[in-house]
Amino acid sequence: MLNFDAGWDHQPQIRKLSQAIRERSKIFTNQPWAIIDDIRRWPIKSPQEIALCTELSIELMEKGMTHCTVCINEVAVSKWMMEKIVPKDVELAFFKQPQECKTWLSEQGFDTKFGLPLTP
Repeated sequence: MLNFDAGWDHQPQIRKLSQAIRERSKIFTNQPWAIIDDIRRWPIKSPQEIALCTELSIELMEKGMTHCTVCINEVAVSKWMMEKIVPKDVELAFFKQPQECKTWLSEQGFDTKFGLPLTP
């Protein structure tokens, strides 16, 4: 589960987070896995930052990510941004609250009881 605040609008932080996600994804080899991405407080990204996130998303899909559920506000550009970032082969769903994201992933067969948050 990823959660952001307003400070996550700088490319170095995105790179640091990307590396942490890459490391964490290694534990999911040989099984499908998912991300809950809470972007309610994440500022809209520049084209360069969208490109970095898209590159990471493609890499994660190649490493087994099959689902991405996004906790989002009613900001259409945020939804558009995530639709651009997440590859078409990854099932993408949008909800307003993190618990709705967990419920949906549980219905898809994922274990949503996980430990401490990933801190890059």
